[in-house]
Amino acid sequence: MSMGAFLDSALTDERLHAVPHSLGQQARRWLYGTDDVSRMLDDLADTQLGKRHGRARAVVDTFLSGEIVNVRLPPSKNVSAHAALLEDRDDEIWEFRARDPFPGIRIFGRFVDKDHFVALRWAYKEECETDEEYAYWKIQTKIEWAKFFAVLLPFRGVRARDYVSNCVSF
Repeated sequence: MSMGAFLDSALTDERLHAVPHSLGQQARRWLYGTDDVSRMLDDLADTQLGKRHGRARAVVDTFLSGEIVNVRLPPSKNVSAHAALLEDRDDEIWEFRARDPFPGIRIFGRFVDKDHFVALRWAYKEECETDEEYAYWKIQTKIEWAKFFAVLLPFRGVRARDYVSNCVSF
């Protein structure tokens, strides 16, 4: 079975959801979220947590709209990137970063193709401060990936523009 067939199956069975732009803009890139990620992105309550979720939603909307995205690839440690490929690069695990309001949110996932990201897990930044905590979230992301894509490997690129169109690489 191909990656596209696995993705179509997960979308048809509603195990993954195509996340639309919150303002209804046409997508130029695509993000697919698990139930957990989708719930977080939709929780925009007028609370401290809702504000943090709203900022994560804004980062996702920037990605979906095709606007310029700052992307970080190892070995860079630039902290201002919207999206970053995490170490070990061979794992192909990415994080989307919502930094404001501090301390922010991280959305973990993998690309299935250029401009097609599957958001599998998310965490408040304070839950992923140490190397051990990041290792936990990377394992959780791999576990979620296996639920949807079995043994298929994620999309692999060399340069930032292999993953994301209209990006600036750090």
